[in-house]
Amino acid sequence: MANVVNATNEYRTSNGLNSLACDDELTAESQEWAETMRKADNGKGDHTFHDENTYAAENVAWGNGKRTPQWAADQWYNSPGHRANMLDPEASMIGVGWVEDSKKGTYAVQRFW
Repeated sequence: MANVVNATNEYRTSNGLNSLACDDELTAESQEWAETMRKADNGKGDHTFHDENTYAAENVAWGNGKRTPQWAADQWYNSPGHRANMLDPEASMIGVGWVEDSKKGTYAVQRFW
């Protein structure tokens, strides 16, 4: 989702870092994971844990109801661990997944490489 990418890049550039390029593979994987979390029906967002990661860092956000991209970016930015992922000077690419479900809420995934 372009608005999450833009908000992330604004945070990065305001901290003296390069903007991230949006990567199709990271985006597809992020979207797939957002859909997986929605389908899990456990009422929360979870990180992926597997041995064949194609990304270096991951941020996940979940909230009741409809949320905005800025909400997700702010949630991550205001959490030390998530903020570190967003501001990693080694990162060069980003992918974002976003799913809204009227009953389960909003699921957001951000992956970096």
